[in-house]
Amino acid sequence: MEENEKNILYQRRFQGAAVLALVLLSVFLFAESLLAFKRYSFAGTEVFPARTIVVEGRGEAYATPDVARVVFTVEEEGKTPEEAQTRATEKVDGILSFLQELGMEKDAVKTVRYDLSPRYAPVGRTRCVRFPCPQPKQEIVAYALAQGIEVTVPLEKEGVVGKLLAGLGERAVREINGPFFEVKDDARPRDEARERAIAEARERAAALAAQLGVRLGRLVAFQESGTPRPMLRGEFARTAAVRAEEATPLPSLPAGETRFTSQVELVYEIR
Repeated sequence: MEENEKNILYQRRFQGAAVLALVLLSVFLFAESLLAFKRYSFAGTEVFPARTIVVEGRGEAYATPDVARVVFTVEEEGKTPEEAQTRATEKVDGILSFLQELGMEKDAVKTVRYDLSPRYAPVGRTRCVRFPCPQPKQEIVAYALAQGIEVTVPLEKEGVVGKLLAGLGERAVREINGPFFEVKDDARPRDEARERAIAEARERAAALAAQLGVRLGRLVAFQESGTPRPMLRGEFARTAAVRAEEATPLPSLPAGETRFTSQVELVYEIR
């Protein structure tokens, strides 16, 4: 009897030890899995330093525009879509011939808009005896076509922009927008503006670190914003939308300069 009790006691102790070992093993495996997951999540990344300073810098660069863009719209109407398209095509063909006479290349002219839509008008009268009044019946009375064309003019061809605007007005073009003076290859002035902005930000970072009594560490973040803007120095340039009936010869169109700006933000670790 006593021997059986001892066996039962040993079995219970063994089972308890086995259960405890399994629990400890489970906790160990869970902890290892959690650490492995964290290591995988942050693989290839670095922890952002807690002590940093943020400085800003601004730089500018100027470049002379070398191209001008002019956008105009040809509008025609017809009783049928075919009639509207025929009228618009005849006018556009005449304008394209005029552009060739000015020496414009084919790749400098492109269509940027082509809209063909019906125009409606009310039919008869609608008697209103109570609110809300019924809407009058609408019917199609014509079709309107609007074709927008963009022309890029190299400014090395002197006087062409003025001749283009005057010629478009003479050919009853409905609407003219431009000229918009631009720098075709703007990589160099953008780089110059960025370099000046970064140099200014670095100077500010060094001065701020000296004032705080700390040392600059590595650069941990960089951000940039900026946009080119036309700027005229002491001259007048005309950039406007005009109606054909208001269009007049423009013998002189100073292009001025385009200002490129860069605004940068640098984040440095401090020690």
